[in-house]
Amino acid sequence: MELLLISREFSVKMIVNERKRFRNEIIPNIESFSKRAVVRNLKSLGRFTKEQVGLIYDALLRRCASSLLRLLLLLRRRCSLPMVDGRRNLRR
Repeated sequence: MELLLISREFSVKMIVNERKRFRNEIIPNIESFSKRAVVRNLKSLGRFTKEQVGLIYDALLRRCASSLLRLLLLLRRRCSLPMVDGRRNLRR
């Protein structure tokens, strides 16, 4: 019964709007949580402090993200994928 009441109170449009509204706050929090979890779950930090490991994690993440972006751009150019919302779409 409670679920039915909630579904009447919150429309899909309202949920989508709220997701967009809070996206810039939520994404960094998720990334920060992921980073802390990875660092916390390491078996050994070796000679590094947690702060140093965090900086290394950030550098690797930036490098991976930029490499992935370059790869996606290259694939898009080579595959001549159709445009969707002003951007090329990887799905066919």
